[in-house]
This record gives sequence, structure tokens and C-alpha cells, in this order.
Amino acid sequence: NLGKKSHVLMMIARASPFLFLVAAAANAANACPCRTLLNRPKYNAKELSARWMTHTMDWGVLSTISSRLDDKPPFGNVYSFVDGPCDASTGTPYFYGSHMDQSFADLKENNRVSFTLSEAAFPFTCGGSNFGDCALNGPSGDPENPTCARLTLTGTLVEVENGSEEYKKVQSWFFERHRSMAQWPEDHGWAIAKLEIVDIWFIDFFGGAFIMDHHDYHAAKLNFTDATPAKPKGSITGGMGDMGGPSGHHGMSGHDGKGAGNIVYMFAFVLILVGSVVLGNVLHERFCARHNYGQIPPFQDKADI
Repeated sequence: NLGKKSHVLMMIARASPFLFLVAAAANAANACPCRTLLNRPKYNAKELSARWMTHTMDWGVLSTISSRLDDKPPFGNVYSFVDGPCDASTGTPYFYGSHMDQSFADLKENNRVSFTLSEAAFPFTCGGSNFGDCALNGPSGDPENPTCARLTLTGTLVEVENGSEEYKKVQSWFFERHRSMAQWPEDHGWAIAKLEIVDIWFIDFFGGAFIMDHHDYHAAKLNFTDATPAKPKGSITGGMGDMGGPSGHHGMSGHDGKGAGNIVYMFAFVLILVGSVVLGNVLHERFCARHNYGQIPPFQDKADI
């Protein structure tokens, strides 16, 4: 029995590198695409607050003029977006969609759109938290609360030329911040469009909405040193999930997108692997020395010697 128990313990010691590697891989897979989140500006910094929402949020409601219905009513559709990579902001929302989708189909007849963001969606940003002014479980929180910021950007949605330098750059932003998009099926004819803003409606405090000049909005500069680490709270959905993304295509291969954070993950894997191998060997040697077990062949019971 001593020989069997000793052998089991030795196997656990030798397996420790693999266990460390599995744990590290699971942690990296669950890491936020952006390693930090910008801290929210003060409420009286209107332009900065609007720019903060446009950069920090991951999705909103894109409203077009319906080409499907005869009376041409507004049509709202949830869409993921970016305004830049994790560590930079343009203030211009970009959208990644297909003409198979209703919103992009509407653009063929009328490209005037509005795009709406709510601070109540911040918990869905990886590492984001729920503000009390927006939370329904608080005494006064509600998404309609004036101090729960709302932003509506209005303008024209213009497609970026497919294959252009701008297209490739923005696509890399999407694949960095919306990683599942890199695996979406290629046969959907993905297009990138940007919102050229002409009007900004913003509210984050009592006293009515603030109509913001779009030049002042673009002139505001976010401070990327004023940020905190983004820590995921756990996966909400798996597979290829993303706002506005295709469903029913699990396992399909698409674009070969790799976020810049993958290099960091790979480097961390190597360090953890090397460290765990060393630890496993040390544990193995100390265990064998303590139990004088080094001369016993694997899987051989002491009674058979």
C-alpha cells in the first residue's frame, strides 16, 4: 500500500506543470480584451464624459430609417462598435456589419442614423461595474435617471472602403476588443461603416439635456493614465457571442484576428509553464528523497520487489 500511495503522490507532483498550465490558460481566456478601464470623468466635464462613453462602452442601439416597411419608421438595432483600440480614442464610432443585416440594408436608401448609449450598459463592459444611479436595485437608480448618463450621436453612416488602410486598421480594433468577431463566417461580406457626427444629445445630470458641439466633442482628450485594471466578473455567454453577431455558426473559422493582448498571454504561459515544471521536479525529487522511493520502478508494488 505504501508503494501505491507513494506512486500516486509522485504522479500528482509530476502532473503539477500541466495543472498550472490549464489554470493559466483558463485565466487568460477569461481576461478582458482591454487590460484597463478609463475612470469616469466628473459630471460637469460634458465633452469628456461623452467621449468616455464612446470609448468605454462596447455596444449601443443603432437607429436607421427602415427600408423594409412602407411608412419608413425608425428601426433600432443593437450593434457592437469601437472608436479605436484599447489604448486610444478617435471619438468616431465604427460598426462591423453585413448587408445581410437590416441596418446595413437600410443604408442603401438612407444613411442618416442615430446611435444611442446608456451608462446603464456599463456592467456589460468587461470589468465594468453597476453605477448606483443606474441600478434598479437601489433606492433611486434607473436607466432613465438623469444622472445615469445617456448619449445620442446623430449623423450619417459612411462605409469604409473594403481593403483600404483604414478598413484594415479598424478591423484590427474590432478583433482586439470584440475577439469573437475574428471567427465570424467570411461568406457574410463584412463591411465597416463609421458615423460622421453632426449632432450630439447628452444628459448626465438634472436640468435637461446638453446639446454638444461636435467640434468640442472631438477636441476633448481622454487621459489614458487615469485608469484602473479591468477584471472580469466571469463569462456571461460563451462561444461566438457578441452584440449583433451571427448565431448558429459555432465552430466556423473566419478571419485570423489576434489582439495585441495575446502576446502578453503567450509570454505569461511560457513563464508559468517553466515555473511549474521546475516546481514539479523539485516536489518530485524531495518526495523521492524523503521516502527513499527513487529506485522503485513506476507502477511496481513494494510487495513485488
